[in-house]
Amino acid sequence: MPKRDFGISLLCASRPLIEFVLRGRAETIRNISLRPQCRVTEIVPAETNDAVQGVRIDIGSGRSEKIAADLVVDASGRGALTLALLDAVDWQRPEVTEVGVDISYVSAVVEIPWIQTPPALPPRGCSSSPISGFPFSDNSSARQ
Repeated sequence: MPKRDFGISLLCASRPLIEFVLRGRAETIRNISLRPQCRVTEIVPAETNDAVQGVRIDIGSGRSEKIAADLVVDASGRGALTLALLDAVDWQRPEVTEVGVDISYVSAVVEIPWIQTPPALPPRGCSSSPISGFPFSDNSSARQ
């Protein structure tokens, strides 16, 4: 099959690889500290309820600690901590907007034996790519 250049660049990486690289980069920034084995349980409002003064973390064994911060990014998923903060300071929650997208996403790690001709793609499309750390990410060892 002839190779074609469609002008598209594609970079594939597993979620653990992306998290590993981002964690490594964050560790090199002087004013960022990573706290393993803890979880943010609350975004702490300032006494005047017009700003945030930090976060409260659960550090295990039922103990908690407050960490002061100039900037807090809620990456907890669906903004649960931010919504709890808005409720605590009696601020109105933003209007919910849902955008429907007719796309499905599934991922799985499968072992595929080395084949000369890839199978035909299903009518809706399919994409597969090797990921780091798995035996078939380098097909040279599978060619026998």
